Amino acid sequence: MILTVFRPKRTKNGKPHISRSYRGRYRIDGAEKISDIPLNTTDKRVAQQRLEQIVREKQLESVGILPPQAIRTASQTPLEKHLSDYVADLQAVKRDGQYIYELKNRVRRLMRECAWSQIKDISSDSFQTWRTKQTLAAKTINEYLISISSLLNWMEKHERIDKNPLRHVQKVQVNGEQRRPRRAFTHAEFERLLAVSEERRSVYITAVFTGLRRSELAAVEWDDVHLDAAQPFISARASTTKNHKQAVIGLHPDVVAELRKLQTKRHSRANGPVFADSLPDMKTFKVDLKTANIEFVNAKDSQIDSQTLTRTGHDLSAPVTKNGKMPGKYSVNPV
Repeated sequence: MILTVFRPKRTKNGKPHISRSYRGRYRIDGAEKISDIPLNTTDKRVAQQRLEQIVREKQLESVGILPPQAIRTASQTPLEKHLSDYVADLQAVKRDGQYIYELKNRVRRLMRECAWSQIKDISSDSFQTWRTKQTLAAKTINEYLISISSLLNWMEKHERIDKNPLRHVQKVQVNGEQRRPRRAFTHAEFERLLAVSEERRSVYITAVFTGLRRSELAAVEWDDVHLDAAQPFISARASTTKNHKQAVIGLHPDVVAELRKLQTKRHSRANGPVFADSLPDMKTFKVDLKTANIEFVNAKDSQIDSQTLTRTGHDLSAPVTKNGKMPGKYSVNPV
């Protein structure tokens, strides 16, 4: 084994010059190359101690007693930093923006509700305990497992962890069953919802006439909205739609009128989210339903939620036709 400290020598302007800081050279048994590393000290005794500590760690790593330095460093790094690095890598390889957005939200929810702040906190037991408390659909639960596993697999690939601690967690059996049937609004219910929705009225009407989901509505920006065209439309970007395909959606006059009202209230002419200040979360949506005297779950155990703001039996996401045909009136049940 080679183990020595030294101060590098070099010639400067024809004169020998000795560095003030020490470096170390070492080669542990079985290694082929001699390693040369800075020790960042001007004290020879401190340099010797640092080099001996480094060599001890390398020897323990070589026999598997101590994890590699990269893994030890990663174990002390906040999980949020690893997630940020993973997201940056996904963006660098041009992964879909909506996929990244949903992955971040799922992982951050798990971090928050499972009390995961560092790698050491993640375990199959903690995830399974979280899973048993959820009322989410089986498919949604599996999506959370897929999202966190993709982060952990990436960390394993880049030598930040030795192995994915959730590798052996099984997915929930789906069997193609829907957790609870959804129902659409009746005309009367939808009119009552609009009457109490205040600034959210534009969101509800747009959802009904376009069929856009909540996440898709959140992604709509003013540059996507074309109200002055002969046939007004919204251009839903491929990165924001569930099927990752661009959709051109014709707008009913009621939607055009609501969006024009929003336009006049804009404080800036710059591009930005159309519904930045009006998109309700599920809690607010339920409050609106209660105020409008609409049952969230009716006597038949059918649930009404934000995704049922779609036209029954019609495809409102169809592109505008050449003859400019518009979608029909309200996207609700006719009873």
